[in-house]
Amino acid sequence: MPNGKRRILLPFLLLMTILIITATSCREEPTQPPVGITEVKNTVILSSPWQDMHRYAIKWTRTLVDTNKRLTYLLKRKNAEGFETAKIFYLSGKDTTITEGSETSPIPEGTLFNYKMEVYDEAGALLDTSKSIITGTLNTTSANFTWEIDTLGIPGDYLYAVWGIDTNNVWAVGRVNLNEGKTAIIKWNGTEWSYHSWPLASIYSIYGFSETDIWVVGESSNRGFIGHYKDGEWTEYRSDYFYSRGDTVYALWGRLGSESGRRLGGGV
Repeated sequence: MPNGKRRILLPFLLLMTILIITATSCREEPTQPPVGITEVKNTVILSSPWQDMHRYAIKWTRTLVDTNKRLTYLLKRKNAEGFETAKIFYLSGKDTTITEGSETSPIPEGTLFNYKMEVYDEAGALLDTSKSIITGTLNTTSANFTWEIDTLGIPGDYLYAVWGIDTNNVWAVGRVNLNEGKTAIIKWNGTEWSYHSWPLASIYSIYGFSETDIWVVGESSNRGFIGHYKDGEWTEYRSDYFYSRGDTVYALWGRLGSESGRRLGGGV
C-alpha cells in the first residue's frame, strides 16, 4: 500500500476506535419497572355470599394496588361447556357485590360457572387478578324421597314451625290434640309422634343445637315466653323484660359461639 494512503487510513481507524470506546462507555442500562405495578398478585378476593335456586351473589374485594384511581375490573364467567363471557366495571376504592340472575331472568337451578377477575389500569396494563371460584344456583335434592301425609290432632289444630337434626329427631310446635291431650310441642322419633305435657303456652318457633339442647319461644299469660330443653328436661327461661312488656316472641335463631357457647336472637 502506498505510504500516502497508509498515512490517511491510520488516523481514520484510530478515530473509529475512539468513537466505539466512547459509545460503549456511555451506554445506559435499561430501567426496571416499579415493583408491584406490573406484577399480578391475586389480591382480589372473589366469593359467593349467598345462592338460591335461580340467583346467586358475586362479591369481590378491591385490589391492593387500588390507589382510589378508576380501574377496570373485568369479571370473567365460563360455563361448563367452556363458553366465556365478561362484564366490565369501572371502580375505585371499594368492595363490590352483584347479583347474577333475577325473578324475571332466572338462571336454571343447578347451573355452575367458573369466575375470575382481572384488573387493568387506565392504560390497559394488567395490574392484578383473582383466584378462580366456582359458584352458581342451587340444585334440588337428588335423593329419591316419597312424601307421605301424616294427619295429626283434630280439625282446627295447627303447626307453626318444624326443626330436626335427623330422621329420628324431628320437633314441631303449634297446637295439636293427641290421645294424651292438647300439646304445644310434639316429637317424631322415626316411628310416631310423641306428646309433651310442657309447656302450657302458645309456641311459635323452635331452634336447637343438638337433640338434647333445644329452644322454643312464644307467649304465655300475655307475656313473652322462652323455653329450653336440656338433657331431657324442659325449663322456662324467665326475663324481667318480658314480665314488664308482655310481648310475644315469634321467632328465634342461633349459632354456636367460640366464647359463650350458644348465642340466640329473636323477634317480638
